Formats: sequence, structure tokens, C-alpha cells
Amino acid sequence: MKRSLLITSFLVPMACADSKDSPKNSTVDNPTAVIATPQERIFEVQNLTLDATQKSVWVYHGLKEGALIPMTKDQPWVIGTNRYMWQTNTGSSGTFEGGAYEVKDLTFDALTSCDASRFVKDVMVPPIGSIHEGITTTWWNIKEAIPVPLDTSFVIARDNECIKVKLLSYDKGLYTLKFQRLK
Repeated sequence: MKRSLLITSFLVPMACADSKDSPKNSTVDNPTAVIATPQERIFEVQNLTLDATQKSVWVYHGLKEGALIPMTKDQPWVIGTNRYMWQTNTGSSGTFEGGAYEVKDLTFDALTSCDASRFVKDVMVPPIGSIHEGITTTWWNIKEAIPVPLDTSFVIARDNECIKVKLLSYDKGLYTLKFQRLK
């Protein structure tokens, strides 16, 4: 089966060398220019369009240099998605420490750290009337595909990698979300 995935990220532009179409970002030419170091870019807010529309296919993503990138189930993924079901690489879904939790009392911008005491590891939950063998999302327990909680942020961790995620839109397994790696 063919899967398509579109990843969009918004990063601070790097200095361009002698480009006619690009403004100069050099601090020599423009002393007020702000240049993000590679370490700072790892912690920038980024957007992602995640295609989990195929009903029988899980889509996995892991972190690389602060970006969520596609991975296979055999790689050290952080989140797995299938339509409106989500899982972490912890508990019954994986062998790593961490998990996830839902945050309703803070805005996305106000979330600045991971609270390890709140993490919930995945636990197999038997589905009712589903073609799937089980749903592993006790940290985000959606009974129906709609409504997807667009007003809620999530903190997700796999070992020492931790991200915050906010869903911006959802359409039958096609998500637009913003995320940021937390320190």
C-alpha cells in the first residue's frame, strides 16, 4: 500500500549567501538579525500534516533534530496514529519509558516542561465493534472519531525525548498539528 505524508515545518531562515531573492541575514549586514543556532532550532514550534487516513495502517513518527519524521514500527518512534487512535512507544505499545497525558488547564504556549508524574503508558483496551485488535490509548480515550479535541494539548515522551502537541484540524485521519520539543 502506498502512504503519502506531507511534512511542513517553519524554521528561522539561515543566512543566505549572495542570493538575489533572499534578504541578507548576516549580523554584519543587519545587526538586528536574529539567527537561530542548530540547538535553538531543535526547540522551535513546527507544523506537521499527518496522514493516517488508511483504516488498517498505523503511521509512526519519531524525533530527529527536533522534527517529527516518518518511521517504521521497528525504529524508535514516539507516536503512532491510525485514524483517530493514537499510541506511544510505551507500555503495551512499546518498550520505552514515558507515555503521554492530556493537558486542558494550560495553553500550548504555557506548556514549558514535561511532568513525568503525569505520564500514562499505553494499555491494551479491547475495542467494541472495531476491526482492530485493540486500542492502546488510555491517555487520549476517544470513544468516537468526532469530535476530535482541538482545544486540548498533549505531552508525549519516549525516554528522554518529550514533545507537546496541539491538534489544529482533523478530517477522517488527516491531521494538522503543531508540536514543539520540550527541554
